Amino acid sequence: MAKKTMRKTARSRKRSHVVSASLVGAMLVVGAGLAALDRSSRPTAPESVTLPALMAAAVEAPKIDAIFRTNAPIQKGRWQAIVIHHSASPFATSESLSSATGGRQTAFQFVIGNGNGMGDGELHVGSSWMDQTAGRHSSGKFGPWLNQNAIAICLVGDGNRKPFSSDQLDQLVRLTNTLAKEFGIDRQKIYLPSDLDPTTKNPGSNFPAAQFRAQLKDFGAVAGAGQPRNR
Repeated sequence: MAKKTMRKTARSRKRSHVVSASLVGAMLVVGAGLAALDRSSRPTAPESVTLPALMAAAVEAPKIDAIFRTNAPIQKGRWQAIVIHHSASPFATSESLSSATGGRQTAFQFVIGNGNGMGDGELHVGSSWMDQTAGRHSSGKFGPWLNQNAIAICLVGDGNRKPFSSDQLDQLVRLTNTLAKEFGIDRQKIYLPSDLDPTTKNPGSNFPAAQFRAQLKDFGAVAGAGQPRNR
């Protein structure tokens, strides 16, 4: 009788161990599944961002501030100048500008559309800005410094053939002043390529340089800012 009781007790303990092991295994499987779902539900950092034309002053601040939510941290003191380019083509998209430079990134950190390929006044924040990598927008004497330390803004269009749209220019002023304020870039460090090289017709004879400069705000010079120094 005692032997039967002992065998029943042993079988009961064995079943208890099996049930416990099964429960632990199930919990591990469920836990792994939940962790995988959690990872898959997390938003991945975007390669680039597109913001619409900013028509109303009331929506300007929250939308334009999105440009500072980059994937890579913005290095303090790096950005010391801004250069305004044109695409020299009536039509462009972020993809066509990327293919023209032989890669997924555009040569410019920001592109402002003219309604042909991109919305009129639409702002494309390129992957080079999101990843905080050097641009490929400038050449010549100051090219290396500008590519490393200047933010390039490109207006879609050919400024030697026709004027840029008012929506483009409004977006350009907003963006330029926002960047200058954030990084303490002096007005004298906001360039057109033709300022640096008189033989360059960029952003073109139809770019309203005087009107643009009159709308720039002065946020003070960056301490220790380097090249370029002449216009």
